[in-house]
Amino acid sequence: MLENLPLIGKLMLKAKLQGKTIYYIEDNVANQASVQTILERNGGNVIIDNWGDCRLTRFDEDVVDIVIIDLSLKGPKSGFDIGKQILEGEKEIPVLIMSGRDPAEVVEKAKREGYSGFVQKPVPLMKIPEIVQRVLDGEDIWPNPRL
Repeated sequence: MLENLPLIGKLMLKAKLQGKTIYYIEDNVANQASVQTILERNGGNVIIDNWGDCRLTRFDEDVVDIVIIDLSLKGPKSGFDIGKQILEGEKEIPVLIMSGRDPAEVVEKAKREGYSGFVQKPVPLMKIPEIVQRVLDGEDIWPNPRL
């Protein structure tokens, strides 16, 4: 999904994620490593969760600024199931979907359920911090036919 991992050290870092905690729900280890590395290089603190059931109980304890979630997980719950739990929780946390699923299949449902956006994989590695920063700044990110 995420190419050019060795280039991370050479990237121009535009996003300022210092002090922000990003909760990343993804079951692909390579994607976990790539996204975690680029977000941490931009100052973010990344919590990795493989299937969404490991740390959901910690949302009341941890300060989480944004959740990034894949929809196709190998665990017992789908990304939508887990996202719904987060969105219905007491804390208002933006939830961004980053998935290989076809946007035509999921975007309308995601909008109705209150997600902050959808980004289709593969995602250029250098774009991820900027996308996260835009969501943290209150912008919704949805597929744009002009892109």
